[in-house]
Amino acid sequence: MKIAVIDGQGAGLGKTFIKECKRAFKNNVYIFALGTNEIATLNMLKKRC
Repeated sequence: MKIAVIDGQGAGLGKTFIKECKRAFKNNVYIFALGTNEIATLNMLKKRC
């Protein structure tokens, strides 16, 4: 399964959503984390979403 997560602001909601998807689907999911601005992108990369 492929999921794209698009987040803005500080990426807090996106990080939480990605964390829960990884927990629920284990290794059966490929997640694309997309930030709408530099801060959101850096925060998602920093947490290795």
